[in-house]
Amino acid sequence: MVTGQHDLQQLNMGQAFAQGAFGCLYRRTYNGDEVAVKILEGPENNIEKAMVMESAFAKEVMMLGTVKHQNVVRFVGACWKPLVWCIVTEYAKGGSVRSFLCRQQSWAVPLKLAVKQALDIARGMEYFHSLDIIHRGVKSDNLLIATDKSIKIADFGAARIEVQVEGMTP
Repeated sequence: MVTGQHDLQQLNMGQAFAQGAFGCLYRRTYNGDEVAVKILEGPENNIEKAMVMESAFAKEVMMLGTVKHQNVVRFVGACWKPLVWCIVTEYAKGGSVRSFLCRQQSWAVPLKLAVKQALDIARGMEYFHSLDIIHRGVKSDNLLIATDKSIKIADFGAARIEVQVEGMTP
């Protein structure tokens, strides 16, 4: 697992390829492998919001560190320093399902591929549910296409572990 400030230097810079509500995604290399790096920056002038973001970051890292499945994005590590946190995962060269569908324009997705990818999503979700994890953010932007055209489920920022007695965690 990547930790601390010094390991950030091992991440060679690349272009940002997506931006979310709390940060950007960058394509980088780490130890010779292509990775995706989500960098989150906390607000300097709002300590309460920064603490909430740090807590959410810690939960996402914990969850990513516990899940291992062929249809879930592989966790590489995490780095943190005051008000800057990053999560490093495998890079899916095919991009998101959303970007793939936008590039398709009027062409139909081959039925065999569509069924295979739907099954990949179902297998990933079945795996989460077997661990009592509810993703809560399954959408085409969070479904990534690997080199072999398999689907990898990503972005655990909204995921929660279901507690049987109390319901869902906040």
